[in-house]
Amino acid sequence: MTKSDEIGRHFVATKTIEKDTILFSENPLVIGPKWNLADYEQRSTVVPCVGCFTDCQLGQFYCEFCRWPACKPDCPGLGNSNLHGLECGVLRFGRPPKPGDDPEMFFDYYRYDALLVLKCLALQIRNADLFDQLINLESHYNARKNTRYYADADERVVSYLFRNFLDPLQKLERKEGKIVLKMCDRKTLHMIGGILEVNI
Repeated sequence: MTKSDEIGRHFVATKTIEKDTILFSENPLVIGPKWNLADYEQRSTVVPCVGCFTDCQLGQFYCEFCRWPACKPDCPGLGNSNLHGLECGVLRFGRPPKPGDDPEMFFDYYRYDALLVLKCLALQIRNADLFDQLINLESHYNARKNTRYYADADERVVSYLFRNFLDPLQKLERKEGKIVLKMCDRKTLHMIGGILEVNI
């Protein structure tokens, strides 16, 4: 393994590698929905189940704790600490729309393109070592600042997560004097977004 300023850490072969050779395999650090959704995907009433990512209908079933859409009330992924259990506690700080609210409120609240960033951030609660591995991946943070990608991520993901979930969580942390997410600032979220763009 080596590192360069241009592309970050990477492997360099020291000998010829035959086609279809498996060099290594590893488990994912987090599992979640797509990080970058097209506008039509964000405005669909068919959404991934927050527990198992199977398609489900927005408004039919929910996680009983955070009220995010689920394929069925007893989806096994809802309680799985590697799936929805990772971020459910943070999502509980949100105020989801209610039946009868303006349909646009549902699309604006259930932002699946931000969920993977939140899952990565919440990883520090369950496994600090895995979070350290993740946050030390190449994010190209400095190169992304002042770009349209940074501005898009700031509105689409970072501001959304703070406005709906992280600001209320941090308010409670201050009140209780207990920190749940030790690294939880805008830069960290932007770094995670960059890591997802570079490494997925």
